[in-house]
Amino acid sequence: MKSVRPRRIEVFLFEAAENAPEKVALVDREETWTYAELLSASRRFATTLREAGVGRGDRVAVFLDKSPAAVVALYGAWVLGAIAVPVGEVLRARQVEHIVSNSGARAVVSTSRKIRRISWTPPEDSAFIDARESEWSTPEEAEPLDEVRTDEPAAILY
Repeated sequence: MKSVRPRRIEVFLFEAAENAPEKVALVDREETWTYAELLSASRRFATTLREAGVGRGDRVAVFLDKSPAAVVALYGAWVLGAIAVPVGEVLRARQVEHIVSNSGARAVVSTSRKIRRISWTPPEDSAFIDARESEWSTPEEAEPLDEVRTDEPAAILY
């Protein structure tokens, strides 16, 4: 059996963007993203997370509808070395609160509209990043991590 070297999950996106940058990576009802576009947005969002105080090993709760923004948020967390905590899009406030609290999320990525709809307030000790306002607008792109740490999960699922 061939030996497999451990690699972080975002490395596959970097490789796809390098080897086939114009190939379709993501299809949504409204738009299509190439690997290069997805990587660029993910790296910019990793910078947004870093500026919000998120670092390697921190948990990032992603409470978004199924959308390109959700994919970018997940990859952005992984590029930074953070641990993604996907939060089901149809959960109620009490369930969202439990996941965010129990996971120790350092940041919550959602939209103000979604948060208002379920009448929930993110905890004060977690940075709130509004995916609609962010627009992945920072021009700086975070670099991938060199070191692979197999003691850190890529995601925590509830």
